[in-house]
Amino acid sequence: MDFTLQFEECIYLSCGQPYAYEGVAYDGNAYYFTLSNAPCIHIYQKDFSFMASYETCRNYSAICYDSVNYCFWASDHAHPNMLYCLDENLNEQSIFTIPIDKNIDITGLSCDDIHDTLFISFYEGVMEITKDGQIQNQYAPIIGTFASVLSYDEAFLTLRAHNDMQFLDFQSLDGTLLESYPIDCPYQIMNIIWDYERMKTCDMLCFLFLIIGKDGCPCFIKCCLKPCQCKPCACDLDDCNRSDSVCRLLSSIACIEAALSHILNAEGEKIQKAVEIAGNVCELLEVNESVRKTVTDVTMLEQVLFAKLNAVLEIDQCINNCEDCKN
Repeated sequence: MDFTLQFEECIYLSCGQPYAYEGVAYDGNAYYFTLSNAPCIHIYQKDFSFMASYETCRNYSAICYDSVNYCFWASDHAHPNMLYCLDENLNEQSIFTIPIDKNIDITGLSCDDIHDTLFISFYEGVMEITKDGQIQNQYAPIIGTFASVLSYDEAFLTLRAHNDMQFLDFQSLDGTLLESYPIDCPYQIMNIIWDYERMKTCDMLCFLFLIIGKDGCPCFIKCCLKPCQCKPCACDLDDCNRSDSVCRLLSSIACIEAALSHILNAEGEKIQKAVEIAGNVCELLEVNESVRKTVTDVTMLEQVLFAKLNAVLEIDQCINNCEDCKN
């Protein structure tokens, strides 16, 4: 069954004050908001009424609640690659550095209670790490940048931005894009969190999108994934599902090809810029080697896509043959 992402209600927070909320966590009793411009955390009750402001030792950004260890995990922009463990009273207990060879500005955090791991989103990707900082998996966006992440069963959700559009993506733990929903919202979504209270009374996936409204005040937008109400077609459902699967596979190949074209274009611009500003031949050779490696990786991926395309065409041919047999 197909689903659509539907918005239901907008809830204004902070009593109309233009607080710059960035991260949000929910511990089953209250909502915790980090502020991008102040070292404190605002706490709201379940009914979204303001409860308290708690001063912290640093300016936290992303935050999530760990229901296995009864603590919070948080990051801050001032110290890339670092995660902080806070107790239930928001006191800092421990710190560790993610072992990665580049600085990552963490945009979202989510606890995976099933595997007892953490999902971390940053602009260039998502990674799954253990709670002592060891990297388990790394994922890169096909197109665009990641703004937030949520763990979900044997998959994860990401809030992705591309060309002034925002998408809610479902990905499996092997990185396969399972589904992508465009988000029809005129405002930038700062973060996303499960609407656990709503999901207690329904069997849908429900979310709370944190946005900054046009008046500068933070809001929660309630939304959920609802079954599509489109009238089913009169054709054989199995045939429809097979044809739809073929279309989705072809669409995924096209998306990756589009991303690769952007990569190759960027590499071409890199060479042009290097020719303009390089001070010596050694610098040009370094750029050339970098571009060569990228083109080699793209070529290998193209071979995989070619094999995938052939497999899809074979599936499509089988479907057509089955239809001929029925006729």
